[in-house]
Amino acid sequence: MPTKFPNLKWIMSHAGGGLIPTLDRIITYSALYPGLNLTEDSMKQTLSESFYFDLAGPWPVNYAIPALLRWVDYTRIVWGSDIVFTPMSSAAKYAAAFDKDVEEVFPDPRKANAIRATNARGLFG
Repeated sequence: MPTKFPNLKWIMSHAGGGLIPTLDRIITYSALYPGLNLTEDSMKQTLSESFYFDLAGPWPVNYAIPALLRWVDYTRIVWGSDIVFTPMSSAAKYAAAFDKDVEEVFPDPRKANAIRATNARGLFG
């Protein structure tokens, strides 16, 4: 679908969840279907052109991001609130924990700030 609709932007929640660990299998098994033969490079290109990955929810960002960075760079990662599953009464606490985790994975403040705000501007205009 992304190659048929290149201007459509897809948002994968929770850093891509189960998608990221299965991309290698998708690539391997694509060879079984004539005309589909995906490669790691073609998958990276599609993900980098059509997909954004949010980091919604209170969970260990420092474990999910390294696996995601194999496929896309930091410019495709955005902050996510996980509303309505994260109650507003807990939002400040989880936002502070999120900031700490993002800064551990991205010590460069420019990259951490891109994930917090700048990348979303690219997604939503």
